[in-house]
Amino acid sequence: MRAGGGRPKAVTDTDARRFSPACERNRGPILAALKPRLREARRVLEIASGTGQHAAAFAPELPHLSWQPSDLRASHISIEAWRKSVKATNLLPVIELDLLQPQHRLNLEPVDAIFAANLLHISPPEACPALAEIAAEKLTPGGNLIVYGPFRYPGQTLTPSNQQFVNWLKAQHPRFDIRDKAELDQLMAAEGLTAVDDLTMPANNRLLIWQKPQTAEADIATLAVS
Repeated sequence: MRAGGGRPKAVTDTDARRFSPACERNRGPILAALKPRLREARRVLEIASGTGQHAAAFAPELPHLSWQPSDLRASHISIEAWRKSVKATNLLPVIELDLLQPQHRLNLEPVDAIFAANLLHISPPEACPALAEIAAEKLTPGGNLIVYGPFRYPGQTLTPSNQQFVNWLKAQHPRFDIRDKAELDQLMAAEGLTAVDDLTMPANNRLLIWQKPQTAEADIATLAVS
């Protein structure tokens, strides 16, 4: 659901699980990057779970934590079908979460990490500051916001494949676009989050990580501002 190149299809005519080839291709590299970075995490919120494939693939491989999928209500049937197919006790039932609906945040519990894949480029620009705000509000001290997808970098032209992807995005909605890494860093910094990692992933994608400071660091930052 969250990657370009076409909409996901059902696994079979009678199966509620939708299938994204992109999720199937990228789940291995993403999981390899997540494992060492979620070693101390106990609760992870996935935003924009899409088909539910990532949640179903990652939760069984990370049994020490609970994985909370979320998305718009239209995606819940597929996400729940994937959840039930893997029978992982640490994979929680999906919850409704729209980044642009502040009331959806009210009942979110604190989490040690937030993960989102292929979200920002198929959302309006307002999703970027909304994601930063949720991370600042809901991450525990030292928690990580982990975002997968393609990004723009100052002084670098897009690869031909990513430029084709932008053309496809614009055809879906004129406000969809590959987001700028430097602009994201500024939005995150405004919410007290620090860029700590930028990993190369297959097919011209990146895995970006921002961290919420530990409590003592946050207190110092607050005193400096005041």
